[in-house]
Amino acid sequence: MCDPCDACLCFPQDWKKRVKNDMVVYASEFEQEWTYNRRDIMGELEKELRKISKTLNDLARKVDQVATKTVGSTKAVARAAKKASKKAQARKSGPEVIMALIKAKKNGVDTATLRAKKDFSGQRVRSIVWELSKKGKIKRVDRGLYKTAR
Repeated sequence: MCDPCDACLCFPQDWKKRVKNDMVVYASEFEQEWTYNRRDIMGELEKELRKISKTLNDLARKVDQVATKTVGSTKAVARAAKKASKKAQARKSGPEVIMALIKAKKNGVDTATLRAKKDFSGQRVRSIVWELSKKGKIKRVDRGLYKTAR
């Protein structure tokens, strides 16, 4: 058991009096002082914990704001990139598609293959082939078989 002191918060029940600053303090006064000291310490701890809690809440709010800005800007960049790629991969017209298929084959391509590859109707393929042949971009090798003119 330790001697009663100002630094120690323990206080045995069997002590009837205590000497403090050359004065005799009886047990009831000591209990009262000890309780007040304890309340002061707990109050100070509570204030400090509230400050810490407020600081953490502020920090969490700032982190959320930064995360929102980052995600928002990331989404905006992704949207812009997607738009740019769509523009870059603009849909080719029917004649461009047919011309690309004919250029890919050295010996030429027949109309049945053109219909099968791009799901064009027979009439659509015939009209595109006629248009390309009129412009001089393709030539007829055999019946239904076409290849590039150059």
